[in-house]
Amino acid sequence: MVDGDTLDAQLVDGSVVRVRLIGIDTPEVGACGAERATAALEQLVLGRSVTLVGDPTQGALDRFGRSLFYIDRDDGLDAGRELLRTGWADVLVVGSGFERVARYRSAARQAARSGGGVHARCGGDFDRSREDEFLERRVSAAAFMRRYYAHVSGRRFAAAWGMLGRPLRRNLGSFR
Repeated sequence: MVDGDTLDAQLVDGSVVRVRLIGIDTPEVGACGAERATAALEQLVLGRSVTLVGDPTQGALDRFGRSLFYIDRDDGLDAGRELLRTGWADVLVVGSGFERVARYRSAARQAARSGGGVHARCGGDFDRSREDEFLERRVSAAAFMRRYYAHVSGRRFAAAWGMLGRPLRRNLGSFR
């Protein structure tokens, strides 16, 4: 697995081809949800017989030289559509579209409604970095602490404030 939408496939003749799935985009390496998207693709196809299916509306290669295919498992499951349905991918339309675009958009809407994958873990933002995610959590925690301690009175505040580590107290700042 390269990432959630790209993999190296071994063909029947033993050669290996780098495949970019048509019609989907997953979080880039280092972005929120990237590891989970890659793991989801791995779980779907690793060690299974699959069929690489071309699309006449697409070229053979993308601009990075990767072969463009849908990946259909031996049981008929479309790996790209499944990644969309579970929320680990978003629909990617390059140019005029592709043959499975309607089914893919339907699967993506279903994932957004059910709140799966990136929608739950990253607020639906397929481009949010880990640093952005960390900063958002830190700001949220600091806001919660300020609201909570604003309602705590006197001795209870002093006792609770004293339980916080000194670096955290410095980062949170004064509550007055």
